[in-house]
Amino acid sequence: MSNKIIFLIITVLGVGKIPIAPGTFGSLAAIIVGSLVVNYSNYYVLTFLIMFSFVTGTYAIYVHDKSGGIKDSSEIVIDEFYAQLLPFFFISPNVFDILFIFLTFRICDIFKPWPCNIIDKKIKNHWGVMFDDLAASIQTIIIYIIANYYLL
Repeated sequence: MSNKIIFLIITVLGVGKIPIAPGTFGSLAAIIVGSLVVNYSNYYVLTFLIMFSFVTGTYAIYVHDKSGGIKDSSEIVIDEFYAQLLPFFFISPNVFDILFIFLTFRICDIFKPWPCNIIDKKIKNHWGVMFDDLAASIQTIIIYIIANYYLL
């Protein structure tokens, strides 16, 4: 795979090159894409998009790391992109729920509560880059379900 394709995958078409808060913009890209998919397509497309992003992203990060790229560089946002899409399976696609999962995911991804922090510290390769965001996504889903049951 060429370096340009690897770059486009890991940065989600260049979103990761935004100089301020690239991870937040990677998540925002997923929010936009996820909102469009669940409102105008179906969950099969969402499933494919998540699986495709995970597989190609994991491989692209592996290639990036092996070619001497900076490990878990801030420009790598494919991990935020695929993981931010997962909560769409659990929400009603309305503005409030979408904003809730966006903010909750960003908090979990930035502050890395357990087990995100363990994954981030112990797995120092392409799997760690992808799995700490998976953990943040699962935390987001759990928080949303609890909040939806008790508060929303």
